[in-house]
Amino acid sequence: MSLPKKCLVDANAPKTANLATQPDPGSDVSDACVLACIEAVEHVILQRLNPTPYAR
Repeated sequence: MSLPKKCLVDANAPKTANLATQPDPGSDVSDACVLACIEAVEHVILQRLNPTPYAR
């Protein structure tokens, strides 16, 4: 999936992704949700480093 030139990542995505390295014992966030947030942030970063021809 290509991204537009500008996109917004909700602050909850990186915050939730950080639970992978800084677990919160009181959190009820599932591992699947943490993984999905990691993948979403990673996708945005990789699209910016290696944009597809359609993203320009």
